[in-house]
Amino acid sequence: MTVHYFALVAENRSTVVRQLSVNRSLQNSLQALFEQQEGGLLPQNIDIVPFDAGYNVDETEVFSISNFTLPQQLSEAVKSPRKVSKLVITRSAPPHIKCIFAGSHDSTDDSTKVLFQAFNKSRLLVTGLTILHQGSTFQRMTDPGLTLDTKLIAAFKDNTLYFRSFRAVNSIVDISDYFKEATDGEISEVLGHSRLHVDDVDAVLKLTDAWMRRRFSAVLASGILDLVTPRKIVNRAGKYGLALATCRVSNADALVFPQSKKEMKHLLTFLNEGYFEGELTGRLFQTNSQRTLPSTDGASN
Repeated sequence: MTVHYFALVAENRSTVVRQLSVNRSLQNSLQALFEQQEGGLLPQNIDIVPFDAGYNVDETEVFSISNFTLPQQLSEAVKSPRKVSKLVITRSAPPHIKCIFAGSHDSTDDSTKVLFQAFNKSRLLVTGLTILHQGSTFQRMTDPGLTLDTKLIAAFKDNTLYFRSFRAVNSIVDISDYFKEATDGEISEVLGHSRLHVDDVDAVLKLTDAWMRRRFSAVLASGILDLVTPRKIVNRAGKYGLALATCRVSNADALVFPQSKKEMKHLLTFLNEGYFEGELTGRLFQTNSQRTLPSTDGASN
């Protein structure tokens, strides 16, 4: 099977797939690189653990989600790469690349394989002065380019998604629907966190639907409230149009949990890092809805 290489790009108010056009020499190098990294993520002696958001895998284990549905645009790109527009990198309008992935499709059994690498702005070579060492001399790199990561964050094959960090993979492939729904007790545990202030826990429980229960489960699993202060949450949320507030509880700051269902959903999306900023353009996006902000209509009522 021929392997093709793609970038998932935030572009024109949506997330689109663009193909990396490569020559034969680079094709061979990339194929060897991704095969090596696949072996790093899925060595022969790895223990496969069905995804459980409350469990952290160690270096001998990897999560799996069986019967995983690959996003349609990724699946279609891998099946019909010639229909995918090519990635063009310019210094004047650099792309916001979310990830790089290698994909192949076997038409005999209709199977698809996709290997995912994370990507960040430091890997896009469009700003500053980039120099290359050739022989014994440094030379300026005149054209824009990119560098690749040293490992995979996820692999999809045999209709199964494999990964180690749900936070890393969820920013690229939405797996929130595969979280179990949090129980009332687990939701109460989140709401009872010292960094949250909730006027009426029972009122929140009455408004909580299945979508919210899965996001509460993700918040509990990630431990995000232990990692980020209420003031930082409020400050960062402001640029996404989320009007959050803090109050003083026991001489410490606490994030005020919203009272309306719509605002609750926006906060849960934010705590699960469902919003992101285009690192080069500064445009704001919501991961799951794949649309720009400040409108935050992606979390439905």
